[in-house]
Amino acid sequence: MAGRTLTRLGRVQVAAILALLASILIGVDYVVFRVPSAMREAAATGTASIHPYYGATAAVVFLLCQVAGVIELFQGKPGFIRWIVPPVAYLFIIGVVGAALFGKVEQLVMDSGRAVVLLSLSLAAFDRMRKGRS
Repeated sequence: MAGRTLTRLGRVQVAAILALLASILIGVDYVVFRVPSAMREAAATGTASIHPYYGATAAVVFLLCQVAGVIELFQGKPGFIRWIVPPVAYLFIIGVVGAALFGKVEQLVMDSGRAVVLLSLSLAAFDRMRKGRS
């Protein structure tokens, strides 16, 4: 079944799936490694706060959205886009806020840049699926 699905998907859809899978890996890295490390460091220095919990919760929700989007995209369902737009918007906003408020240019590049790539590829895949082209 997977072989038939891949053969009917076009290059844009495959590129979007690969970009989303890479984004999922980045999100998993954040939730599994970076958040616990930041929490341990904050606890050791006495600066613990609730903010990492908010970030981790949002990351998990958006990871689940991206997984649902990848599944629907792989199945050839144009409705996949509804799962992709919220995490992309969040990534873009976090990148801009991180750069504007805290001077973190790398966050702008990593988060907002990733959002632009994901949205561009997802919209291209959505357009091709909607028009019935692959």
